[in-house]
Order: sequence, then structure tokens, then C-alpha cells
Amino acid sequence: TNHSWENRSDKPCRVAFALIDGKPPPGGSLAIAAPMPPTPKPAETPPAIARMRRIVTSHDADGKAVAMWDGLPPRWAQRERGNYTTLIWGTDETPCETWDRKDWGDIPNEIEPPPGGTWCRVIDYPPKTRGRMHRTDTIDYVICLKGRIDMDMDDSTVTLHAGEMMVQMGTNHSWENRYDEDCRIAFVLLDAKKPAGKDPRWTIQPDGTTKRP
Repeated sequence: TNHSWENRSDKPCRVAFALIDGKPPPGGSLAIAAPMPPTPKPAETPPAIARMRRIVTSHDADGKAVAMWDGLPPRWAQRERGNYTTLIWGTDETPCETWDRKDWGDIPNEIEPPPGGTWCRVIDYPPKTRGRMHRTDTIDYVICLKGRIDMDMDDSTVTLHAGEMMVQMGTNHSWENRYDEDCRIAFVLLDAKKPAGKDPRWTIQPDGTTKRP
């Protein structure tokens, strides 16, 4: 949508962007005749998750940029290891349709995005949350919003602090919050090609985890 970022405060503002290629609108017109859908009803937020605002923009019937939804995300899930994942948005192709009225944040919150698609999700890791070694056929843009967390790899560990970013290139990893504070991370997953042939560095187990031979 048409937009302009204006910092009208007296403090610096840092914003992270992940731009995903979109299709040109049909006929070149930004006007969307379909009526604005109702604001989605958010799932009840568990006490462990700080409430989070989600804004989704679109165009109205006159082609003007508007906020289509402004409120709480409609979907979250608690994983078996105790972390909470909130789906913000997704796409199922690249380039994607930017005129779709479907709420791509109100769909099953799977681990990997659809083929050719993307996921944007936020995961909250309570203190002492343990992870599991795994990998996905994706490139992940990782932004630590709050706290700190360790990412274990096969033979090494890196620590990500609030305000820091990582690019995860489909490697074996495990997120481990070994600290006494909550950690919140935003992830943007982009579907990627599978490795050619059999990669000797890892094998996929029946439960979806990976293991080195």
C-alpha cells in the first residue's frame, strides 16, 4: 500500500523490514471492490504471552491505502517444549498477491511455510525453555525483540540479544533459553530449495528432528 514512515518523536526508531516480491495488481488498479472483512477475533492470550498488536494494510474500493485490521493476532499455539508461537502472516507463492482479503494469519501454524511461500511468526520463550535440534528447508530472518537466547549448532553456540539479527541458512540448530528472563523473537521464513543429493552432515528422523551420523 501507499505509505510514508514519519518519526515524529524525539527518539531514534529502528525498524526491521522483510520485503517479499508481490504481483502487480490486476489491471494495474489498486482499488479492491471486495468489502473489508470483519476484524478477526483473537484467541485468548495465555498469561505467559505479552499481548501483541498486528496491523494489516490494504486498499479500499477507491484505491486508498487503509488499515484493514488493527488488533491482536488471531492464532497462537503452545509447543510441547513450552514456547508459544504466534502466526502474524504468511504467503503461499512468490510473487504473492497483495490484494487478497484472506487473513493469512488465521491459518494452521505449521513449522515450515508452503512451497514457494513464507511465514512471519513471533515465538515467546519463557525462562529455561529447552529446544530441540532441527533444520528446515528455509532461509530465516531472525530478529530478537526481547531478552536473549542461545542457538546451539552442531559443534558451537551463538547468543542472540535484544536488537540483534541473524540469517539462518537452513542449518541444524536448537533454540535454548538458558536465562531467567523471557525472550521474544520474530522469524520470517522463506521457502528454499532442498539440498541436492544426500547431505552427509545430517539425516531427518521420523519425528522431524535431525541427527548427525
